[in-house]
Amino acid sequence: MNQDHIDDAPADEQIQNTVDVEIFQADWTIEPEDDDFELARDIRAFADVDVVTPDAFERVYRHACSGAIDLEAVREHESVDTDDVPDIAILEHIYRRCQGGHIDREIGYDGSEMCSLSAGDIVAIDGDAHLCARIGFDQLGDLEELRRGSP
Repeated sequence: MNQDHIDDAPADEQIQNTVDVEIFQADWTIEPEDDDFELARDIRAFADVDVVTPDAFERVYRHACSGAIDLEAVREHESVDTDDVPDIAILEHIYRRCQGGHIDREIGYDGSEMCSLSAGDIVAIDGDAHLCARIGFDQLGDLEELRRGSP
């Protein structure tokens, strides 16, 4: 986790202020005659966690953007009343922020150059990967294991 904490509080009461976020998108620019076209299409169409393997990640995903998300903004916009912000609130916050047509400098999202976050995309929060599903998000696990394959 990002070590941005309120320093005055005792260690067991410290509140985390930011999380690191990376977003990966299944590549829409793969040509139909390319061998990876069907894989990218299936990931986008079905957003099935079983299809998102290390091999698929390497073949069809591209790094879209990354940055640090201010958890105070998540608490405010997602109506979170606790200090410990659940991942789903962070994911929903990121989803809303990555809906085309605008620029979000905090996470490096440029809606004029990137497509909106959609089914099949991956959002990693402090290295914990989540697949944007047709409705909501599904847990994928450790981003580094997905990048390199399971040990």
